[in-house]
Amino acid sequence: MLHSFPPIGIDGTKNTGGVKGIIYDSINDYALQSASISVYKQSDSSIVEFQLSNTSGNLILKIYHRKYPCI
Repeated sequence: MLHSFPPIGIDGTKNTGGVKGIIYDSINDYALQSASISVYKQSDSSIVEFQLSNTSGNLILKIYHRKYPCI
């Protein structure tokens, strides 16, 4: 289960965001450790940010100063 969140920047702008959740294998019923999640720049598919889940499958991926659409 993953949730995205739009935190507010220090200067009050909304140009940051992120993803928080647990990477989980629902077929085999366990959390996935060291699973990766990536965010790409929409215009050219270059990687903006990536993160690996911890040993419990948890991850928090924060994106700061986003000035372009991401996927």
